[in-house]
Amino acid sequence: MVIGLLVKDGNVEQVKVDRFTSFSTSSSYPKDVPIVITYHTFPSTKTDVPDTTVTSTNELSNGRNVSGFDTKANQTVNWYGIEFSIPAYYDVLDKRSTDIWKSYYPEKEEYYASILFQSQDFAGTDGDFNSQMPSIVKDTINGEYFKNTKIEKSEKLSIAGLPGWTITFSRADTDGDGVVSTGRYSFAYNMNTGKIVTISCTFDSNDQSKYDYFGDYLKVLETAKLLVEPLNSNAINITNSTDFAAIMSLKDPGDPLVQAFAEAHKGDVVEFDGCVGLILPHTGMKTRFDVLLVGGDYNENKGSGAYFSFIDKNFYDMKVLGADTVTKGMDFHITGKIKEYNEEGKFIEIDPISLEAR
Repeated sequence: MVIGLLVKDGNVEQVKVDRFTSFSTSSSYPKDVPIVITYHTFPSTKTDVPDTTVTSTNELSNGRNVSGFDTKANQTVNWYGIEFSIPAYYDVLDKRSTDIWKSYYPEKEEYYASILFQSQDFAGTDGDFNSQMPSIVKDTINGEYFKNTKIEKSEKLSIAGLPGWTITFSRADTDGDGVVSTGRYSFAYNMNTGKIVTISCTFDSNDQSKYDYFGDYLKVLETAKLLVEPLNSNAINITNSTDFAAIMSLKDPGDPLVQAFAEAHKGDVVEFDGCVGLILPHTGMKTRFDVLLVGGDYNENKGSGAYFSFIDKNFYDMKVLGADTVTKGMDFHITGKIKEYNEEGKFIEIDPISLEAR
């Protein structure tokens, strides 16, 4: 049931390992590094990206006019950083569901409909995704899932404010039972989770309900919300902690007060306005980094206060918001959990919670 958006026969055009396209054959990477392989596809007899309606939505809905979308009765599905509210008639979760696809369908036997959530890794920025959108749409339409289907409409859309695409289709009888399936398939890229999030709705001509599945599906998309990790109201900052304010104003980052603070607050969350003082590849790695973080705006000739660091993190580990790269000199609002004090480097190691460009 999993649909490969980027997989297509043909020559390899590009291999990208965690946002990088330049690397040697002797390079080694950890297992969790995302990899994107871009293939060349030859022209198909199918229309590349249909953008006009062949059949109206009303015709495809077959006179269905009952909405089952009710925010008070709906159930919530959180799928890779997006919150969806789906109608209560999707009351059975497919037992085969996994962490890459999840399907719901009505319990009533005379109802033949389903709503399916899927995900696929994508290593890149929003810009990378947008630039590859035409080829992703083309590969999707020419892929196995849409075999023996008629594309009724194909157009851009937004899901929770994220750019994406939706495809309306119908699938004629292929099993000799006279059943015709109708569906909508939509996807968008959530850079915060590094996932292409897909949601599709399908029903067939055996369905005996009067539910307006397509109308309700559009409401599911329209009401989807992007989940942002809530700010930790207990986070230590220079306003609510005199001890933190003191170490952030020290002239010597190696002052014993810094170590004492780190040891006293191990596991606590800190937040501050700071900058990237230095970023270097982690030992033996190409796409994982050690990042030195300093309080205040970047100033090449001046710095003060305790030093903080992310150790052995890739771009996605840093949970960057509002930027598609992290380089020396960039200013961020930094939130992280204190891990330990590094006596050799004289810095506090923190695990990233968010790195918000400012």
